[in-house]
Amino acid sequence: CSSSLVALHLAVRALRNGEADLALAGGVNLLLTPDTSLMLNKAGLLAADGRCKVFDAQANGYVRGEGCGVVVLKRLGDAERDGDRVLATIRGSALNHDGRSSSFTAPNGAAQAAVIRDALADAGVAAEAIDCIEAHGTGTGLGDPIELDALAEVFAGRARRLPVGSVKAAIGHTEAAAGIAAVIKMVLCLRAGSLPPQPHFTRRNPHARTDSVVDVATGGILPGSARYAGVSAFGASGTNAHVVIERGAPSADALAEPPLTPFDRQSFWLPDTGTALDPHGPNIGTPHRSARSGETVWQFRLEADAAWLADHVVEQATIMPAAGFLDMARRAGVAGLSDVEFRAALDIPAEGVDVQLVRDREGTLTLYSARGEDWIEIATARVEEAAVSAAIETDDTTSTASGEEIAQELSNRGFAFGPSYRRIESLSRGKSVAVARVASSDELDPPTIDAALQTLTCLLPAGEAPLLPARMGRVIFGTADAPARAARAR
Repeated sequence: CSSSLVALHLAVRALRNGEADLALAGGVNLLLTPDTSLMLNKAGLLAADGRCKVFDAQANGYVRGEGCGVVVLKRLGDAERDGDRVLATIRGSALNHDGRSSSFTAPNGAAQAAVIRDALADAGVAAEAIDCIEAHGTGTGLGDPIELDALAEVFAGRARRLPVGSVKAAIGHTEAAAGIAAVIKMVLCLRAGSLPPQPHFTRRNPHARTDSVVDVATGGILPGSARYAGVSAFGASGTNAHVVIERGAPSADALAEPPLTPFDRQSFWLPDTGTALDPHGPNIGTPHRSARSGETVWQFRLEADAAWLADHVVEQATIMPAAGFLDMARRAGVAGLSDVEFRAALDIPAEGVDVQLVRDREGTLTLYSARGEDWIEIATARVEEAAVSAAIETDDTTSTASGEEIAQELSNRGFAFGPSYRRIESLSRGKSVAVARVASSDELDPPTIDAALQTLTCLLPAGEAPLLPARMGRVIFGTADAPARAARAR
């Protein structure tokens, strides 16, 4: 959270030491996956109402924000020599660390006060001269009063009040870009000669000191002599930064707005990898790999109105077919499976269900389903290299049935399959072997795979309850000798 202000501090040091003649300092924050937000929410750090109420008595967490900010830095003499438009000057900066604190979310007020004092000393500016402060202020019930008390300690004894604000209440906490966002706000405020009112603020946090010269900004014009501002950024890891900014010298050139750069407004959308319903099978999307565990994880959602699920009804319940797990493995690039085991039936509720397909380092592929806050194991298998399957020898045919007759037979067994699962056009049976003619399909999807399981089911004796697959010894996808439009079971 302080990284972009730390970058600014290091850039200033490089310019002062002659290591660089020009520097770009900034930060960027994009929210591309939900993982961090989920973690922060479980830790109780995010505002449930989506409002960042910095310094307010009702503060209950922060709101994450996106953004990118960059400033161009030069030594003042070089900028004036080159005729650059100087918006502000960094008079001083400092860094320190919290050291040991009581918890991850509890900042160290003494360290915050120390870094502000160090920055003032580096700038050669007295505490009395500071006109306003842009605080770190995240809107947490614990952190806000600690920061207000640290400011009260540093600026105690001032003859005038000190207005304090935080841009996070307006744009959210931009995390890696938060420090530079605060600097940009203060530069604009000093140039405009005014402070905006603090959004979502009605009553000061009661845990902060009341005998203090520090006031939460309510908006208004800064004194005409206003010249200096302080900016704080405190990182969750304990790194604290503070900079002292001086308003740029007013001049006609400095106050003139720069020429606008025309933007070529084009949109470059990422390809849709799985948001639309696929009637033929699951959209497993793109996996992510855990560097720590070495697992490859596909996380996606099964929607009840996808035809490959809606048409698979067993005992009046929509159940994911065993063929669904096999198809997920195929879509994940697996050539074959062994020791396939189905641990639980996966009922698909009307609102859908989240699932994870996980492949570990040892080559085990497991399907999990979300159930409340838990993940339930649905199926597991060992990943195998492709191998040519042994041919199934036919025996004497004793009966032949049409597709309609097979659909009725399966219905009598408790399988109320919809149109997409009626792929068997005809089936011939002997004593121990069944061969089905399967309707052609553009791909090996769950209904096509399920046709092979239906063929096997037709060899089994009818029972009081429908029989679902429990284990499979080996499954091979795409073998060279696989007969087209046929399913054989023994």
